[in-house]
Amino acid sequence: MEPVNPYIVVHSGEPFDLVAPTVESVSIEDIATSLARTPRWNGHTKLPFVVAQHSVNVSHLVYDLTYGDLVAAFYALLHDAHEAYIGDIATPVKKALIHLGCPPEALEKLASNIDKAIFPAFGLSEVMPRSVREAVKEADLIAGATEYKVHMPDGSPKVDRFEAVSVPRRVERMVLGEEEARDYFMGAFEYLRHRTSLEAA
Repeated sequence: MEPVNPYIVVHSGEPFDLVAPTVESVSIEDIATSLARTPRWNGHTKLPFVVAQHSVNVSHLVYDLTYGDLVAAFYALLHDAHEAYIGDIATPVKKALIHLGCPPEALEKLASNIDKAIFPAFGLSEVMPRSVREAVKEADLIAGATEYKVHMPDGSPKVDRFEAVSVPRRVERMVLGEEEARDYFMGAFEYLRHRTSLEAA
């Protein structure tokens, strides 16, 4: 029987309820596969650059910003995992929707509702702690600025919020293919899940 709520069919072939997602419906294989195929910047980079690689870069940056907090790094790795189900909606698109009168909180509510199923599926609290959220926001800005400066076409307009951000060595600049990006993400996931589970024991 077809689900009542809006849903998408994920890589594993199962329906994923977008309104009332459950922990049981979350699969890291589905997430990793989708994020390794989901482009950043709406696909307009010089070479394909995907959300899976971005997520690992943000995780590395948060690990440094929080002086080695593995739980924070794990949250950071999964901070865009909901995009496996709703796609990567670029910031200018979100701003355009607000400009056209769409409620600004609608997309945030959709994403956070899915996060509340994703995080507990892997042993994390369903709401990202405030201190971690702030570190992820800072790391996301650094990663985004780096991607824009390194991977967007030459001659792209300057973006004010990126201008003061220096490109750190910690961010992987080399573009990874789909399979490499998936493996990169899964390697980080397996390491962080193992280490955080040991700390919780």
